[in-house]
Amino acid sequence: FKTFRAPLRGLVNGRYTPRAHQLHAVVQATRFQHPRVLLCDEPGMGKTIEAGLILQRLKIFGNATRVLLLAPDALMWRTLTEFQRRFEFEFQRLTEEDFTAKPTKKKSGKTEGPAPFNSDVNEDGEPQEHWVCLSLEDLGGHRGKHAKEAAAAGWDVVIVAGAEELTWDEGGNAGWNGVEIVSPAAKSLILLSSQGPEHDAKSHFGRLHLLEPEAFSSPRK
Repeated sequence: FKTFRAPLRGLVNGRYTPRAHQLHAVVQATRFQHPRVLLCDEPGMGKTIEAGLILQRLKIFGNATRVLLLAPDALMWRTLTEFQRRFEFEFQRLTEEDFTAKPTKKKSGKTEGPAPFNSDVNEDGEPQEHWVCLSLEDLGGHRGKHAKEAAAAGWDVVIVAGAEELTWDEGGNAGWNGVEIVSPAAKSLILLSSQGPEHDAKSHFGRLHLLEPEAFSSPRK
């Protein structure tokens, strides 16, 4: 029982020893059952590690069955490699082919189209583990179609790497708009940004709005 309740449970593994500032950030974030946090720091300070530690802890306590990882195309491979190397996390990479696959006919006679965001259920009717990743470019494209499909599916955790690209301007940013659609459907939301308010105060405020829309009114207002 003491081991289960230990403050560092889920924050230590044999592949990586967290630094003090990383442990502090993760412990503060995981005080909540469903954390919604912006991890904002300079490149190289270990934001991906912090996100991985949060996700590892959520998984241990059963709060990370359905996980969606979003990242710019240019950053996706590096993020996936870091998660796999440090934590042995495996994500299914979704591409446009997953959304355009031809419908298939099941034994029941029903025809089903592609459903890349949906997961199978176990014998108890509970969703099985479903960890997938999609680029911000694909999420924000197609006039928000994929973002709406992702939102309709619902998620335990949504992680956005490279969140500094979620910039807000008068015309809107495709990536920001896509995450805005998905964020309410996420119990936990983790944004990783290498830029703070000193770079673009309005976009920084917009990222905070994604986390807590009631506390931070829409930057459109």
